[in-house]
Amino acid sequence: MYSQSNDALQGLKIMPSSAVTIMLCTCNRASMLREALASIRRQTARDAIERIVVSENSLSDDSKDICAEFSDLPICYVQQRPPVPSLLHLKAIWHLVETPLVAILHDDDWWAPDHLKSALDVLQEHTECVSVFSSFLESYALRGYSCLNQVYYFAWLAAGCDFSSSAVFLEPPDIMLGCLINAGYHYSTVVGRTEPMWYAFSRNIMRGNAFDNDRTFPVFLGQRGIVGYVTAPNVFVRQHPNRDAWSVENLSRRHMDMANETTMWLMSEFPDEVALAAAKFNRLARELDASSADEVWNVLRDGIAEPQWSTLIKGCGVDLKAMNRPLEHSLLPKWASNCISALCPPCVYRFVMNNFWEYLMLVKKRMKRT
Repeated sequence: MYSQSNDALQGLKIMPSSAVTIMLCTCNRASMLREALASIRRQTARDAIERIVVSENSLSDDSKDICAEFSDLPICYVQQRPPVPSLLHLKAIWHLVETPLVAILHDDDWWAPDHLKSALDVLQEHTECVSVFSSFLESYALRGYSCLNQVYYFAWLAAGCDFSSSAVFLEPPDIMLGCLINAGYHYSTVVGRTEPMWYAFSRNIMRGNAFDNDRTFPVFLGQRGIVGYVTAPNVFVRQHPNRDAWSVENLSRRHMDMANETTMWLMSEFPDEVALAAAKFNRLARELDASSADEVWNVLRDGIAEPQWSTLIKGCGVDLKAMNRPLEHSLLPKWASNCISALCPPCVYRFVMNNFWEYLMLVKKRMKRT
């Protein structure tokens, strides 16, 4: 392990085109950081790792002791004193990147051993590809239960409902389809070329959105070239009550409203891509068989918390009725289901379920603080 001053580094060193810097921002999560670093140690493409920048964004020193346990890894440990806003954390350490490629790993997530190699193989074979995201599983612990997240199916829709290849390639309207419905591409899965990655991050900083910038980051990357997507899950995203999305600040600020603002911003800045993304969704939805349509409907219903569906339907032109969702399995009488369908069921479901869930989470967190 070594440390380095914060003086700006000039240019990139001459090194192999596959050399990668891993950016691992952490904030007072020492035990989770240990698991993240252990997953880096297990990478089959470990020889490609030139540097691992671990940046602590709190006043705690525990993460420094954790990094000392991994002396065999090329860790550059830095601390943000005083801590910086979360949106600016990567900016504070980006000058430490000297490699042609950059990978991101959140401190509470971890990689399967082949994650890095899978992305590097795609980037080396397809020079027009600026970055590669991967499918992921949600898990409650390193040896806990894991399952596919709803956004897996959004990426599947974006790829034309075809995951038969090990990797697929997404044009701007495809990327937009995943980002309109939800944050379809996770930060902890991305490996990309340094210049396009910095361009996308700097555009996020310019927007000043600290909440759901994972929905705009892939859109900005798509402006620099095609984006790859590894279809087999090889990253684990931890589900835990202290996630940033469930912070008191975000819950109290009505994060559904903030998500809706992002959707409206995408509609304003990228009208052509939004229109093409909605048209693709509507076309694919009509082509789904009854069973697939029913399953996709269930996924969409479970994920309606982000963004607000009224904007997707009325503004973006996403037509949920295009799926011809079968109603015969509904617990309600058919006439009641038809009435709810006419009233836009996602909005009804969101009002009944998600508002209550947000309120409950906020109350529980405030009770903990007191």
